[in-house]
Amino acid sequence: CTILARKDLTVFSFDVVGKKGGESDCFVLTRPGGYHRHEKDLIDDGSWQRVLDRRVRLVQRVRSNIGALDEEVHIARGSTQAFYVYCDDKILTDKAKNEG
Repeated sequence: CTILARKDLTVFSFDVVGKKGGESDCFVLTRPGGYHRHEKDLIDDGSWQRVLDRRVRLVQRVRSNIGALDEEVHIARGSTQAFYVYCDDKILTDKAKNEG
């Protein structure tokens, strides 16, 4: 997902909805700017920073908090910041927006 900050803000955590319940390996990546057209760069180009990497307990079809990010992400007003949230046991996304 991409966040356009209307004011200075700090991202410190995410909620996700599990497709299945149970323990899941999750990670969150972030980069300045937009998400679209950078999905293929997730591993290759080094522009993404890993701000969470841990096992998380998901509840099937219930919003679950993945806990505090290892590093808070500060976004200045008027700036955009992209995030990629992944859990290996799948999370539900908003298909219309192609983001969770």
